[in-house]
Amino acid sequence: MFQTDLVSIPDSLIGQVVGGDQRAIARLATHIENDSISRDQIVAELFAFGGRAHVVGVTGPPGAGKSSLLAGLAKVVSARGQRIAIVAIDPSSPKSGGATLGDRIRMSESALDPNVFVRSLASRDRNDGLAPAAADLTLLFDAAGYDYVAIETVGSGQDQLEVADLVHTTVLVQIPGAGDSVQLLKAGAMEIADIYVVNKSDLPGAQRVSRDIRSMLGLVPDPDGIWQPPIVLTSVDDPTGFEKLADAMERHFAFLIARDLLEDRKRRMARSELKRAVDRRVRIGSGSTIDELIDQLVSRSTTPERAAQRFLAELVQDDTER
Repeated sequence: MFQTDLVSIPDSLIGQVVGGDQRAIARLATHIENDSISRDQIVAELFAFGGRAHVVGVTGPPGAGKSSLLAGLAKVVSARGQRIAIVAIDPSSPKSGGATLGDRIRMSESALDPNVFVRSLASRDRNDGLAPAAADLTLLFDAAGYDYVAIETVGSGQDQLEVADLVHTTVLVQIPGAGDSVQLLKAGAMEIADIYVVNKSDLPGAQRVSRDIRSMLGLVPDPDGIWQPPIVLTSVDDPTGFEKLADAMERHFAFLIARDLLEDRKRRMARSELKRAVDRRVRIGSGSTIDELIDQLVSRSTTPERAAQRFLAELVQDDTER
């Protein structure tokens, strides 16, 4: 049993999670989301068991139907005898600060499937469409043996591109009738997407959106000159689109392996995890020292570089003394 300042978590829970026990997974997911002390120790216990799942990011504008898309995809994955965990990031409740659980409601049928695990997270007002615990929950499901872990962002703007740093495959979802589709596909989004989905393709204008995306792809240079992002049309009225999306995800992962690019993606993900861990350590250590350094900067008695050096030195000293 490992002890935290707030709770005691049995070592057996780790073994149960690695064995795929859903109740154990749910318990540790709650600790990861709500208790930073537990989270750090749980991550330390599980980290060696990760690195096997195919991690997929699903992003796009609000109202693109990302939740219904993932529900359809989950059915396909389950029917193929595989398991998928969905980290569905909802806007924060203005009263409680928690997730509004809209995604959980829209994926209620999928959540009953033993091969599917849906966890809703509050964005906590982050501006990147993610949630503070998203990466750690991805590790939890990865260590639990899920074949796929899908991260659904709140609703991507043109600058909400950080999900690509957490995943192997990025899926960008668009819909017809949302205005000029070309305007939705700015350079940043075009550069991160590995697969494009035109969802709600039963609506008028779906083929036009598909053509616009194809035209835009012709203007974006591909540094590898190899992977051509597919454009998949999906609709809740036609399940074959979700089959094609699952096939495209498998092809992309196989492509990364065949071209020795998977290691590059893993390094990008690891770099993002490291940056987030450092950022958390900085926030934890930000107290009177930060205020003192800010006062010194205002009075011009030190420089930003020297202030940073002092802060990092004291942060290391605090960690050593614990």
